[in-house]
Amino acid sequence: MKSRKLVTVGAIVLSFGLLLGGCGKAAEKVVENQTGTQIEDDGDGNITVKSKDGKTQVGVGAEMPEDFPSDLPVPKGKLLASQSADTGWGLQFNEVTAASFEAFVSELEAKFGKETFQSSAEGSKQVAFENDSYVVSVLWASTSGEETLVYSVTKK
Repeated sequence: MKSRKLVTVGAIVLSFGLLLGGCGKAAEKVVENQTGTQIEDDGDGNITVKSKDGKTQVGVGAEMPEDFPSDLPVPKGKLLASQSADTGWGLQFNEVTAASFEAFVSELEAKFGKETFQSSAEGSKQVAFENDSYVVSVLWASTSGEETLVYSVTKK
């Protein structure tokens, strides 16, 4: 539930991105007061949202969450967004080729064994894995020349 609240707050902030950019600190303070979060906009297209439930970063300066498990593989690509909460982590990467996705899935198979879910359609693939510690879901999509990977890790 906490994770869902953080994602909702993050989505609200992203939705108001233009408003924040156009109205500056005044709009930022309104959103902070209404949601109980702290918003940092560095002016270079990077937004960080912090709450008691975790932290979400979006933009060219997004960083891997400090508490992301070091024993889990990380895909090759450009990190666009990251989220850290009590219940797990969410990462979004751009510039992830189909070959990089397949290599990442092989790394996950080495860690978790056979996937618990697999699906594919034109331009997209999804897999899931599970062990005693985590449930992992990976979605890769290629649309209009943009290749994106969404990596979700939930603690058990």
